[in-house]
Amino acid sequence: MEHLLLPHGASVGEDECAPFIAIDWDDGPFLTYPERSIFVHLHEELNPKGDYHVLEKINFTVAQTRSLETFIQTWLVFGLLHEIFGRQGRASEFVVPRLDSAGRYAGRFLSTTALLGIATNWAESWAHLTDTDEANRLLDHLNECISVAFGVLNAAGLPAHLTPWLLWSTVSVTQTLQWVVDKALQYNGTKSVRTWSDWDSHIEVFIARMHSNGWCPADVKKWRLIAGLQGGFQLLYYLSRMKQPQVKNHNRCIADVCMATQYDMYGQATVHRCAAEYCGTMGVDDEAMIATFDDGHFGLLEFQDAEDIASLRAVVVSTKDVRDYIAISHVWADGMDNPHANQLPRCQLLHIAEAARQLSRQAGHANLPVWLDTMCCPINSPSHRSTCLMLMRQIYQGATIVLLVDTQIERYNLSGLDSVEINARALFSSWMTRLWTLQEGALTK
Repeated sequence: MEHLLLPHGASVGEDECAPFIAIDWDDGPFLTYPERSIFVHLHEELNPKGDYHVLEKINFTVAQTRSLETFIQTWLVFGLLHEIFGRQGRASEFVVPRLDSAGRYAGRFLSTTALLGIATNWAESWAHLTDTDEANRLLDHLNECISVAFGVLNAAGLPAHLTPWLLWSTVSVTQTLQWVVDKALQYNGTKSVRTWSDWDSHIEVFIARMHSNGWCPADVKKWRLIAGLQGGFQLLYYLSRMKQPQVKNHNRCIADVCMATQYDMYGQATVHRCAAEYCGTMGVDDEAMIATFDDGHFGLLEFQDAEDIASLRAVVVSTKDVRDYIAISHVWADGMDNPHANQLPRCQLLHIAEAARQLSRQAGHANLPVWLDTMCCPINSPSHRSTCLMLMRQIYQGATIVLLVDTQIERYNLSGLDSVEINARALFSSWMTRLWTLQEGALTK
């Protein structure tokens, strides 16, 4: 399991390690192994008509189940590794001793730490032969082997049979090998290749882990749908290991609705960032902001004297006079809202000003002005507010930078996260639950 991608700070747990129970691989062909192995009678019982669907009807004894597990790990893990990588796939590369929490020897366990390195070397050895007859023959053969492996796993994975982590370690290796083979030999997707389809029988384990890691039930349901469409163990495993920051209380949430992100225009207070919550509020020059809409443009905020919270000022400028600007995309339920006036706590605006200054410098600009709907969309003039709403597409499409502001994502130092985790956290953020933020994100340059 060590080859699987994990979120920042997560690691493979002791209870996720599959014990090494395989017998020595005999260096023969993968597809004919059952016929020449000591498991031939077990295989005949499993596969009387060329498929493995009868497994669910077999009432295994404990001894038969242990034999099945040994057969599965020997054939589908080490047999497949050998079929693809040759001697580089031998057991000595993938078995390590482990100690328990008390420091005592706990036995030998399957370890996939070396898998990606071995796979990379193998793929590079085929790089000059892709799209040749030799590569195509090998691709067809290996995909046949992988399809057979998944046929066994889809049947053997029924809850009454394989030990979960032994099954999942085998699935994770097989799916990774399928990806490696297809990428290295440039599979074009014209042939149907069987994959793991029995994930739904085991998903409750992952759902329980997500709940314990602070996930909203509505996000868990969304994740379950995505996992069902993708069918990948990597996705199941990765998301279940993501811990969600406890920014909101999800105790009242249900599978269909996240109550914590519902917005109550008149019952929800604007949120401070400062601990004391008495920094005061700051508004805009309403007349100056309204005037920017009268000549066919719209207004922005130019932050000045942003060295500290007391001296901060926000001056209205028009897009008639500036071309480059930063547009803020946020969800009002996160607390940066005000349905009564174009005002926000000074601490919130200082945070935006500092973020805008950093982004401006990274993009090679001086301090860029900012569009923030709470401040820039006139509250006191319904006609100008209507005009502002009609301009939303233009505002976000024309922005030099669109800054996503989300309370959950802000809990993380993004410099410590890879692109996969950043995108995963954005996907399950409050920001992704609104159609207007979807539009704002889609329209960015």
